Amino acid sequence: MNIEKPKCPEFFTTDFTMSLVRYFGEDDSVIKYNWTWEDVIRQFPHLKEKIEKYFEEANEGNLSYAAFSLHEQSVSSREWAEKIIEKDKTGDSAWAAYRMCRDYGSPREWAEKVIENAQSGDPT
Repeated sequence: MNIEKPKCPEFFTTDFTMSLVRYFGEDDSVIKYNWTWEDVIRQFPHLKEKIEKYFEEANEGNLSYAAFSLHEQSVSSREWAEKIIEKDKTGDSAWAAYRMCRDYGSPREWAEKVIENAQSGDPT
């Protein structure tokens, strides 16, 4: 059975998480409404790389929030999150860069560059 790849949303819900897990061929019925990304990876550790790759390839939705959340919840590395935030053209990269710098040790110069590019409309 082919399951359609879910679109990366602007706002993340349990429904999105379930559809992503289902897309990767897993039983999403075990996921609870209050699960974090950390809970998902604890249940499906083999999906970590697939989930990261999904966000690396996405070009819609709030990728910056996804990357920040995956790092904040101890799923993905800071370096991985920074890479996603830098390339995000549709999410709130300025907010995510600020929070990564303030809370998780991302370099200030990196955050300033991301914020400046987001304000000028050039996320590269």
